[in-house]
Amino acid sequence: MKLSASFVSLLLVALLLPENVKSSSLKLPLDKTHFLPNRSGIVHLHEWKFLDIAKECEEFLGPHGYAAVQTSPANEYLIIPGRPWYERYQPISYRIKSRSGDARDFLEMTRRCRKAGVLIHVDVVPNHMSGNTNGVARGTDGTPAAPHNFAYPGVPYNSSHFNHPTCGINNYDDLREARVCEMVGLHDLNQTIPYVQEKIAKFLNSLTAIGAAGFRVDAAKHMYPEDLKKIYSLLYPLSKELGLGANAYPFIYQEVGDYWKFKYNFLGAVTEFAHPTNMAKFFKHDSQANALKNYGGPHMGMLPHESALIFVDNHDLQRQNSYTLNYKSPREFTAAYVFTLAHPYGIPRVMSSFDFKSDQDGPPHDASFNIESPQFDSNDQCRNGWVCEHRWPAIANMIAFRNAVGNSPLTNFKADDKKGLVSFCRGNKGFVAVSAGIEDINEKVATCLPAGTYCDAVSQNRVNKKCDRSAQVVVGNDGTAHIRIPKNGKHLAVALHTGNKA
Repeated sequence: MKLSASFVSLLLVALLLPENVKSSSLKLPLDKTHFLPNRSGIVHLHEWKFLDIAKECEEFLGPHGYAAVQTSPANEYLIIPGRPWYERYQPISYRIKSRSGDARDFLEMTRRCRKAGVLIHVDVVPNHMSGNTNGVARGTDGTPAAPHNFAYPGVPYNSSHFNHPTCGINNYDDLREARVCEMVGLHDLNQTIPYVQEKIAKFLNSLTAIGAAGFRVDAAKHMYPEDLKKIYSLLYPLSKELGLGANAYPFIYQEVGDYWKFKYNFLGAVTEFAHPTNMAKFFKHDSQANALKNYGGPHMGMLPHESALIFVDNHDLQRQNSYTLNYKSPREFTAAYVFTLAHPYGIPRVMSSFDFKSDQDGPPHDASFNIESPQFDSNDQCRNGWVCEHRWPAIANMIAFRNAVGNSPLTNFKADDKKGLVSFCRGNKGFVAVSAGIEDINEKVATCLPAGTYCDAVSQNRVNKKCDRSAQVVVGNDGTAHIRIPKNGKHLAVALHTGNKA
């Protein structure tokens, strides 16, 4: 197949970056989300193929206002029998070749998504390489490695580039042990070595050279912040073709949990794991409505707004933490995202899953373990094993809500502990009420909205389609409306905004 000249030139930039990457003019912290105007929300399309992501950008994400996609790791990784999802987190090399596609597919994805107004963020794994295997291991691009000898010629890395002597992490609260020992047997790179820093930076720069706009940094808490700072200082500016202005750098959000998060947010955004716990507490009736008053920020032991990457669940939590909400509890999960997307705190990310029975299950695949493309029913919802929460009407409609209210302030917050109800306004542009499902809600409330008939974004059956009468809510001249949220009903929330009148 003949490659275009533009593709070849960009690919050469990606693959032939200088071995010794020079420090850039990058200024820390990296606290800009770098979304295009009038867009919000990142969606993690877990295990999707690059060309399927491109199509989804054009057909759904772009038209519905999503700002960015987080892809699964794009680099070459260990092939594990049965193809579990976690094989993606065992790098063999930094070559762009995964079950999702190669560099050509990646470039096509970034171009098509950018044209649709959606940016691409990549999940990257700089903390470690693969775990041990018997004999020679093979990666998804066919690259051999000898993990038992710490030999990864595809980078190349050898034993001198890893932390020695090897040890396992027994106490995750021990800062040194967590950062120099092996996490579940995965060979831990020594990021204090300039050569390792440069190889990681070269990989990240190769991704931005073919259109990536940001990174989710896996296992960031297992690396020293000072080492990450050195790696980030080697990153190049993003292409002006992304439309983010001159001297824009990648948006970085780092996977860090617990109290360690405050040691990393000087570098950029950090995953705020308190948020999924707080959502689960409210909807499982383990906390009261008042716990959500003045929500977010250091006064609650949470990250500042500008550096908090928030979510209801992620690909780890939905498999490893039965307390947090996920797609298997759709009412509560959806309502939690209504609160998350309506509230101004943090930078929200929506999880988009595939169905799993075992916590090791990989994505839908054929007999040869090739990932199957999502298929859709007559209501534009995924089937054939894909869950696609980002397409659920209430969640997609709440992206439109967030875009419509913009930076409008949170006002008129109400919390009723007895009923398990919270409600608030976003200036005079939006109103939301969320129930924990303790009692039936049937009452008159102040919405702060101009008079008119609005379509409830939560119960509206089809995204951007004609509003059913059952979803219509009338706001009177005094700004009040009668809302109904049955405790055993299909939905546990109501959301109105000025961009969605009936």
